[in-house]
Amino acid sequence: MKINVKVNDYLENNKDNMIADISELVKIRSFTDNIKEVRDALNYVLELAEKMGFKIMRTTTNDVGIVEMGEGEDCVGVLVHVDVVGIGDIEKWEIDPFECTVKNGYIWGRGTIDDKGPVILSLYAMKAIKDLGIRLNKKIWLIVGTSEEGVWTDMENLKKEFKLPNYGFSPDGEFPIYNIEKGYADIELFFFEPNRRLIEKLESGDSPNTIPSKAVIKLKGREEQKYNGISVHSSTPDRGINAIEKLCIDSDQENEFNFIRFIKDFFTKEHNGLALGLDDGTEYFKGQYVGKTSITPTILKLTDTGVYINLNIRQRCGLSVKEIIEAFNRKASEYSYASVLKESLEPMMVSEKQEHLQIMKKVCEDYGCDGSFKVADGASYAKAIENCVSWGPVFPEDESGAHEENERLSIDSMMKAAKMYTTYLIRTTSDTEKNNKLKEMTSLEKGLSILELFTEQPLRYNMAQIVKKTAMNRTTLYRNLCALENAGLITKDEKTKTYSLGPTTYRLGNVYLSNSDYQEKVYNVLEKIAIETKESVGLARRDGYKVVSIYAVEAHQSMKMNDRPGTFYPMNKGTFGKGLMAYHEKPLTSEILDKYTFEKTAPNTLTETDEILTEYTNIRKQGYVLSIEETHEFIVGVGVPIRGLDKRYNNLVAVSFFKQKDYLEKIELIKDVLFKYKEDLEKIIK
Repeated sequence: MKINVKVNDYLENNKDNMIADISELVKIRSFTDNIKEVRDALNYVLELAEKMGFKIMRTTTNDVGIVEMGEGEDCVGVLVHVDVVGIGDIEKWEIDPFECTVKNGYIWGRGTIDDKGPVILSLYAMKAIKDLGIRLNKKIWLIVGTSEEGVWTDMENLKKEFKLPNYGFSPDGEFPIYNIEKGYADIELFFFEPNRRLIEKLESGDSPNTIPSKAVIKLKGREEQKYNGISVHSSTPDRGINAIEKLCIDSDQENEFNFIRFIKDFFTKEHNGLALGLDDGTEYFKGQYVGKTSITPTILKLTDTGVYINLNIRQRCGLSVKEIIEAFNRKASEYSYASVLKESLEPMMVSEKQEHLQIMKKVCEDYGCDGSFKVADGASYAKAIENCVSWGPVFPEDESGAHEENERLSIDSMMKAAKMYTTYLIRTTSDTEKNNKLKEMTSLEKGLSILELFTEQPLRYNMAQIVKKTAMNRTTLYRNLCALENAGLITKDEKTKTYSLGPTTYRLGNVYLSNSDYQEKVYNVLEKIAIETKESVGLARRDGYKVVSIYAVEAHQSMKMNDRPGTFYPMNKGTFGKGLMAYHEKPLTSEILDKYTFEKTAPNTLTETDEILTEYTNIRKQGYVLSIEETHEFIVGVGVPIRGLDKRYNNLVAVSFFKQKDYLEKIELIKDVLFKYKEDLEKIIK
């Protein structure tokens, strides 16, 4: 039986248990500021995990719990929280928000979506892996926080006491995959109101990140006025109706009160901070769509000297907290307020090319869902660790009821999300997928895959490392290694017990290099370039989507700059990789580049698809390629493409040197030398 079938069956058989455990957790009134109940909710989850047979850990401050399974150095984190926001207007709830009612295919109650439902889904995903006996080569941590809806002191304590996971996700949003999140900021405004004595009652909102659905004002000598709105998550203010704004817009007291004038001036037409001068309305940052900044009032109440308003801001990537503070400082005198930055979190952007995100994308598609990458308006614990994204549990066709009255979780969606989470964790922490591929491979394909492994750094591997890299069992691997060793394709160092490429591969490489009569002629030209530039020079060739070093001539210096012949070059950096891929007869597209993950190895390494494609275009326009600190710090490369007799640019000659003060002048000198010998090489190379 396929593993996904086993997962689906297991979770379906545990559906009632999952609903029961969600119900018990929702019954705990764990408002984010209610420390006792929040701790009770954390204890409930950890005790449940312990009963399931998992190892549990806590911070010494008892504000974060960790449920652990698996083994290995790497760790995948699933970040959830048990604290919840206030219930809003109780009169608008169809059921008791803490009774967790099941009706019409939904689980109703505060926290069912955000985030108690996902806590239990994630725990059962781990239980499924455990009970199905799936062996893991990485650890999985379910990280249970207690202050996500408030100030993230819990995550700070976690970072002080534990090494964080390598990557992960937070099931605290929507599907598909949200690899970009806007930032978060709460700005408190304290308005000085000379006519404060005229206000007998003023109140609205119970959570800084929720649009209030009710507002009340009572002025001296007037009847109390109530305003009803529609409560939604503050990250999407245009989806709801803000009761604070309704109160202020309806009022005829803007000449009497500064806070009413402020709301009327800046929140009647838009929620992007344009009128405030907070932002300019742009939706792009470094060529990447990041969405618009949003800002909205969420809490309104009286103080001894005036009025307090909390403004919740979701700033796009590229807008700094400093700019936010400066915008409010510019208006402070005109509207008679003092501003305080209560809390802030920077925006988050994770490259979609990372391997674990490509696995996540594939899981989405395998379950018939959209696997694209999007921008999240809200903030989640995904910001707490690197390489983490927000993923589910709400599907596009579902109502997003987080922070609203009548919050509810679709049971069908709950089950689908649980299956997707389980499948993802299996694929990213075990060899199950590799084993499935191995079963379909022929013996020859297995041998070739082992052989190709030795072209990657560190070029030498012991048995344990090869097992981990290939996921082959030791018997199969040993049989293939013996065959390759007997053929001379690999060799074994008896002292270190490591394997590396053998003499036969060297002979094959020489045959490849000398498969024409121009080898000596090419070396002669490269020697001339090295003498005139006094630097190292090399020539590389492209075959399909691979670029390999063919010839190298070192300058007469103590520090050698070239890679050995046979070295492969990535397509996103360096003169050889970028230069030859720019001239590929089938131009590379974003669809092709998106299949690769590019790591930043030097100050100027190109990692994003758009910037790589732009660089390719520039190379073709200018007819040469530059690499300035892209492969290593202080290393500069200059290259020129060489057209063969077949009229294709499959070869490139390049010079590399150490960056010094005069490096720009040196680039021009080297370009002149390379273009001088370009024609000579094109006459030689076929």
